[in-house]
Amino acid sequence: ALNLLYRWAVLARDVKELAAAKSRSALLPSDVNIEPSNLCNADCVFCGYQFQTRSHKDIPVELGNNIISKAKSTGVKRIGFTPAVGEPLVHRRLEELIRSAAQPPRRLLAGITTNGILLTPARYISLVESGIHPICISMTYSDEQEYFRIYRNKGLRKIIANLEGILDIYDQHRCEIGLSIRTPRVKWRQHPLFVRARAAGWHLSNNK
Repeated sequence: ALNLLYRWAVLARDVKELAAAKSRSALLPSDVNIEPSNLCNADCVFCGYQFQTRSHKDIPVELGNNIISKAKSTGVKRIGFTPAVGEPLVHRRLEELIRSAAQPPRRLLAGITTNGILLTPARYISLVESGIHPICISMTYSDEQEYFRIYRNKGLRKIIANLEGILDIYDQHRCEIGLSIRTPRVKWRQHPLFVRARAAGWHLSNNK
């Protein structure tokens, strides 16, 4: 009887320790976000950038790599390079941070959200070769007045040229791309650019 009670006590202890371990692991983050830069080339009406009082600067690569290393050691699975405010592609050494995140062992899924102004086909290739996956592009319907009213920037033509150039070389197996379209229009999906993007496998969503 004592032997049976001892076994039950050991089993109860093991179950308790297992539950505690699971509880501790549940407290660890699975996602981490780094702000590459708090400088932006737009001034969107929906973003806190317009109220920012911090001085404009990029994160030092050494600090970013240290954060990435710590994230890997704690079991983080995904890392975002989307700023609280700012445009990630302003950081000229962003690819170094992406390579650090994507480098094995413990490779992190690294993604960004960008306004697309600096996302030329050449920069897109550079990001993909560094290991980015996925890329989300925030924009409006292809209308310059609507774009300027929301993003307070005259870069829509540049963005359209970038997207068309990327579509010419796009390989969906290397990097997923999403378009987050801010527009009140009901039939926005019928625009030829968005029709082409959807046919290429890009994910389109309406972010009113």
